[in-house]
Amino acid sequence: MPLVVYKSSAGSGKTTTLVRAYLKITLNNPRLFRNVLAITFTNKAANEMKSRVLEWLSILSEGELLLEDELKDLQNELGFPDAVMQERAKELLSLIIHNYDEFAISTIDSFVHRIIKTFATDIKLPQNFEVVIEEDEIIPEIIQDLYEKVGVDKDITSILINFVMANFEDEKAHDPTNQLYSFIQKQIQEEGFFFIGKLRDVSLSDFQNIIQRLRYKYQALKKEISGLACETIDLIQKSGIEPGSFYQGKRGIYNYFAKNCALKNDSDIIPNSYAVKTVEENNWYGGKCPADQKASIDAIKDKLTESFNASIQLSKRYMMHSLVYRKVYDVALIREIRLLFDDYADRNQKVHISEFNKKISESIAGQPVPFIYERLGRRYRYFLIDEFQDTSVLQWQNLMPLLEESLAYGHFNMLVGDAKQAIYRFRNGEVELFSSLPKLYPKAETAREIAAEKFLESHYHEVILGINYRSAKVIVDFNNSFFHTIYEGLQGRNKKVYENLHQLVNEEKKKENAGYVKIELIEAEKTENYRELRLENIKNNIVELKSKGYQDKDICVLTNQN
Repeated sequence: MPLVVYKSSAGSGKTTTLVRAYLKITLNNPRLFRNVLAITFTNKAANEMKSRVLEWLSILSEGELLLEDELKDLQNELGFPDAVMQERAKELLSLIIHNYDEFAISTIDSFVHRIIKTFATDIKLPQNFEVVIEEDEIIPEIIQDLYEKVGVDKDITSILINFVMANFEDEKAHDPTNQLYSFIQKQIQEEGFFFIGKLRDVSLSDFQNIIQRLRYKYQALKKEISGLACETIDLIQKSGIEPGSFYQGKRGIYNYFAKNCALKNDSDIIPNSYAVKTVEENNWYGGKCPADQKASIDAIKDKLTESFNASIQLSKRYMMHSLVYRKVYDVALIREIRLLFDDYADRNQKVHISEFNKKISESIAGQPVPFIYERLGRRYRYFLIDEFQDTSVLQWQNLMPLLEESLAYGHFNMLVGDAKQAIYRFRNGEVELFSSLPKLYPKAETAREIAAEKFLESHYHEVILGINYRSAKVIVDFNNSFFHTIYEGLQGRNKKVYENLHQLVNEEKKKENAGYVKIELIEAEKTENYRELRLENIKNNIVELKSKGYQDKDICVLTNQN
């Protein structure tokens, strides 16, 4: 049997596909329901999937006329007469209801919890440990511990103040407690958090020294960039060249050097397309540039080119140092949070669920494939994983031995996901993990990994879910047109992710006259103006929609940040 991987987009029926696969296995042999594990990533999704299974079984067991296409397709695939279909559905529904704790549709965290019980001794957990699944139980205590050190520990005080100020400048949040909560929540979900313990020996005082050196270096680079730009502006002025004589006038290369001379914002060091075109295409003159001005430009353009290229190189170094300088406060804070996290676990005999992916991975590393399978009592034969793009590298490494063993015995396994969603890292998913399949990510290096990769390749079967059942025809057509236009400009991982983006419209949606798309580009001289214009634009759109009869409950505003 193959490992079937369904690659999908929004509205393409991922959940329906998985539910149908679950029922196809279990209706063939109702007693197999104990041996099927369906994994998703939220309790809501798990409950929705369970409800869908029970709903379909209820309809089938009543012997009603099958009006839903999905149920008709399922019966056709199974090849059962109506009477057999009804009898199997009744039996399966009864088994599930009377053995509900064995109805294994759960979140990845719930499954990990089950594995923890099996591996408690191997991963050296205290006898009476308690697993914490929700961050709400831990994060407030960590924040309280941090606050208690403010004003007492000068290094932590400095780190926290700079962290809060950096987030305030980035408009991420204005409430320090909310900032910290979101930051800690994200770190707990990141796999790197559990390797940060390597920084235990780097004290906060050491971090302060690193910060001071970085600050000195990036300020020196800023001064050098500004000095070079001011010298260049001075050269232009002494040569008697008017800013308007250059290509694109005051918006061109003169503006680039003028902004760098003042260097009020980091964004000023990035040249616009006019400045780049001037140098790269040797396009120096404005449309109405007089002959004497052309001669003056010609006399110094080699020097201007040299200054431009030198400025670009300095800018790259400056941006790198600036980025590291801004993020080193985060690293210092993560290190302190990690220590408090460990202290909380020791003090309360509580371990967060996210800690276990690394512990399980370390425990089974180098073990033969059946090891983890045997420890789970060979209960599960079929694995159906939903929202695979949300699977982290460690989670996949821990699940893979189970799938390998299942496939080796000829059982059906299935992954469903949309790699595009992993770009947003909702749950620490890696884009490449899904888009690289059947290849492993990161790249297979050990003999064990190479063998596993070859095994997956030999069983791999990919299916594209190409119909959008959710969106109106106008929306689907727009998406197809938009992404087709930008696809050629994509590079690297994004190109791979978007290669199967074209969707078909559901026949029912073709009959509807619904859907509308409008794109507005807002231009503003300053960032502050852009924010104001953006908010004003949103307000105007809402007012317009309400004037057409739409209510507040019909309108949703999505933003990239809280």
